[in-house]
Amino acid sequence: MPSCVLKCLHSENLNGPLIGLDIRDGSLAVDTSIFPCCAGKGIAEEAPGVMRQCDLHRRMLMVHRLLNQYYLLWGQQFPLIPKDINRAPALFNLSEVKNMTVQGAPTGKILRSPAANQPSRLWPVALTLAWRFGVVPHFVCFGKSPKTKYLPDARRDGDGVTAKAIFVGRIDNLSDPINAFEFETIVSYAYHAQSLLFIEFIAHDEAKARGPFRQGASQDSGKGYFSRKISQLRKQPVAKFLQPDCLSRLENMCGSLKLIEVS
Repeated sequence: MPSCVLKCLHSENLNGPLIGLDIRDGSLAVDTSIFPCCAGKGIAEEAPGVMRQCDLHRRMLMVHRLLNQYYLLWGQQFPLIPKDINRAPALFNLSEVKNMTVQGAPTGKILRSPAANQPSRLWPVALTLAWRFGVVPHFVCFGKSPKTKYLPDARRDGDGVTAKAIFVGRIDNLSDPINAFEFETIVSYAYHAQSLLFIEFIAHDEAKARGPFRQGASQDSGKGYFSRKISQLRKQPVAKFLQPDCLSRLENMCGSLKLIEVS
């Protein structure tokens, strides 16, 4: 019986974040040529009358859930799947992601992305973690996902398995106490659940956020005044808006808070 490639997907020596998958009808499907042992079905006859089921079906279920969630939030105008899925630039290399799954390693990662109305750069990372490492993901698009789904719920999510990797993308405006509280709740959940935590903050460009100033216009007039005040708040370091216990948990998980301690 041919050896199953699924057992090797965790190896960073296999190139391509989604190796073993193929694009079919605009979605991802198992590349049956990579899985000759079961023809991509996830079940095969190990011995006469003895069937063996592997993790293939569960991983594909996680991949399709992420894809469905992505398109519900962003629609088709932002294709998540590149034409060549295994040549797409990786946000984190595979060895870095793999190291995060090892006990004792940092379990969190923080990045900053441009302030544009585009999907989070963490989506491909979530797909890779689910497919290559079999880790159950939970994705939150801050301010876009329903707030009732900010935290994982194993019963609601269908398979009774608690998420082991939480992705929080496009975090913005933590100067709003409600937003800050909701973010702190997610961090607390991930910390106590011992989940991996990937966080993406929006990095604001002060000049663009302020907008052009027209000579002769009053700096303190109506809309312009409040827009500038909001811009100034958003340019302040993220860490300023978070409670000490949240910062302590983030530092414990991510190892460094440098990206949120500066404006």
